[in-house]
Amino acid sequence: MNSARTLELLQSPDASARIAGLRALTTTSVADGTVVTLLAEILQSADVDTRYATVQFLIKAAGEGRDLTPIIPLLHQLFTDQRFPSHLAKAQNGAFTVGAQAASAIALSHFRRGEVEALQMLATHSGWVGWTAIHALSAAKTAAELEPFLPWLQKMLAGADDEAENRAPARKKVVAGALLHAYWLKQEWDLMGELLYHRDEAVRLGALSALDDLVEGGEEIQPLLPTLLALFERPEADFAATRRAAARVLVWFKTKAKKGTKRLVLGSVDILQIPEVKAEIAELAKLVSAHRHDA
Repeated sequence: MNSARTLELLQSPDASARIAGLRALTTTSVADGTVVTLLAEILQSADVDTRYATVQFLIKAAGEGRDLTPIIPLLHQLFTDQRFPSHLAKAQNGAFTVGAQAASAIALSHFRRGEVEALQMLATHSGWVGWTAIHALSAAKTAAELEPFLPWLQKMLAGADDEAENRAPARKKVVAGALLHAYWLKQEWDLMGELLYHRDEAVRLGALSALDDLVEGGEEIQPLLPTLLALFERPEADFAATRRAAARVLVWFKTKAKKGTKRLVLGSVDILQIPEVKAEIAELAKLVSAHRHDA
């Protein structure tokens, strides 16, 4: 589709035409003043679907390191838009609202461009906006990308910034997850282990959630298996959620293992016989069976 036709679609009063134009845009077009003006107009329109589609385009552009500076003020204005697009009308997760997605576009732009202070400022917001700012760091592909942000993450986890928001369990989980991802990229297994065995349950759960994502993606976690097994040696009630989360990681580990594996033994421990792991496998089997029945 040629650029003239794309611009024509973006200027159309019809929402479907505008969305078609957005899908035809290349991310390099955010440097085009005419396109930026049209995007700004769409962001200020009342239609939730075109607004959402524009934000998604900007997230893609930000992920490729494009400069969103001219349009960031407008994205800030969308933070209060708690609507879902029509194709997600039944969604419950606030992360998929227009406002949260607008924050994601800003956060990703700041991260990809190495703008530490700007990302820190975004993270001072409460709720989804602040969490999204920190979560943007999980987009890192290399340790070098995350290096400038590490001192900030470590300071937040330690509570050294004395911000009440950062002491909230939900925020601790996001920070811990971002740190585990950073340490994984640096292959710093001991630091990852410290997060997994942290005294604070929120930190443990955040780190385990990030580790779960890595294992699901087929990444190597073999050096962390002894630490994961050690978590099952903590019978205290405040470790119950941790044991269940660790079991989910090990189930993914088993799923990614060689097909037909009946036993996974580390030392003298058969991982598949750990009660929490057996419970997770049974629950997964029930979900698969229910899905097949519904199909």
